[in-house]
Amino acid sequence: MTLYRACYTSRTILSDGETIDALATHIAQHAALHNSAIGLSGVLLYSPTHFVQVVEGERSLINRLLWKLGKDPRHEAMELIEFAPVGRRLFGTTPMRLCRAEIGVAALLDEAADANETPAGGLSPDALIDLAQQVIAAEPT
Repeated sequence: MTLYRACYTSRTILSDGETIDALATHIAQHAALHNSAIGLSGVLLYSPTHFVQVVEGERSLINRLLWKLGKDPRHEAMELIEFAPVGRRLFGTTPMRLCRAEIGVAALLDEAADANETPAGGLSPDALIDLAQQVIAAEPT
């Protein structure tokens, strides 16, 4: 099996009275259950207004997941940044890690995701993945 990685950005849509932390936690918990059953892994990075998600696993499984995510009413303006074969998993075998982007990183993420001229404001897939890895590394253990 060839391992694939997909990375996308999207803009969050909150229901009345819902917080971004509650929405992201709910999504990550559901994703962890689903992903662990089928062998996907990844990270969901979120700011007050945007998501960046990286998913790794079998190509057909990621394809199905992206199709479902594209119809999910909890976000909009989904932009696929990368979908390519890779040599190894960057985020281990954790089914879905959840990371909140703090103020400086959140501003960068929001600015990049809101730019209209190029996907994710010109941030390359590598830059988005590096951003996710930096947020994970900065989390208290």
